[in-house]
Amino acid sequence: MKKKIQIELEFQNGSIAMKPLCVFIFSSFFFMGFSQSLKDTARCHNMQIADSVLYRKLKAESEDVNYKKLTQRIINDIDVSKIPFDNLIINYHDKVTRNPFDNEPCECCFERLSDSPVYNDKVFWTKKNIEAIARILKKNIIPKNGLINKFIYDLPNLKPTSIYERQPALNQLVVATRKQKKGTYQKINIIGTKRYIDEESFFYFPYKNENLILNSTSTDTGTMENFNTLELLFTNEPGRKITVEFIYNEHYEGSTYKTYEYKNKAWQLINKSPDSN
Repeated sequence: MKKKIQIELEFQNGSIAMKPLCVFIFSSFFFMGFSQSLKDTARCHNMQIADSVLYRKLKAESEDVNYKKLTQRIINDIDVSKIPFDNLIINYHDKVTRNPFDNEPCECCFERLSDSPVYNDKVFWTKKNIEAIARILKKNIIPKNGLINKFIYDLPNLKPTSIYERQPALNQLVVATRKQKKGTYQKINIIGTKRYIDEESFFYFPYKNENLILNSTSTDTGTMENFNTLELLFTNEPGRKITVEFIYNEHYEGSTYKTYEYKNKAWQLINKSPDSN
């Protein structure tokens, strides 16, 4: 009986001794988390300051720069050997407005003003430039929102269905595209003897006046298509430099980079990927 009482007392004493230890551990985690939060806040604040400084520098350097000549240079540098079909889907991106769900490189709420503020998708993908591309490349041009993987078709009186569609930077492109010709995209899956077809409508800038039907047929042996895709990513850099990443047919690993510098009132190619044309 004495032995049992002794064990119970030891256990009670042990639990009593553990309470200060638990409080200590909990407090340590709390202060560590609070300290990390302070570090993240300070880091974000410093990043916002650096972003604002870079933004002002890029905007100041953009004065008296002829970006129309850069647009023409980029169009001429498109590698036509990688887009042999008569139909070209262009994947555009709205990078002017910050994505509210983007938590990289940290969970900050500031808008990254220095993310290509002077030359971007809004500047390049205009009605005039797309018509020039269609004429120069002799192709039908089909704009597509690369962020949500969606063609431009829904009528203007329809309300946007996602936060990405409510961003206004490329609204002029959407409005201009809705006034062009209508086409149809057919995605065909052939599994054994069964054939499944999904259709989607779109508006496009025509080179040839025809009823355009895009086909993407998937079988057990591969995929056959009658179109190519092109995606351009723009990066503004100090020193009046613009880097463009050319992505053909969604082959991101095989994309090519070209850096242009504005010097002596002309755009010069100063750097390119080894496999660029």
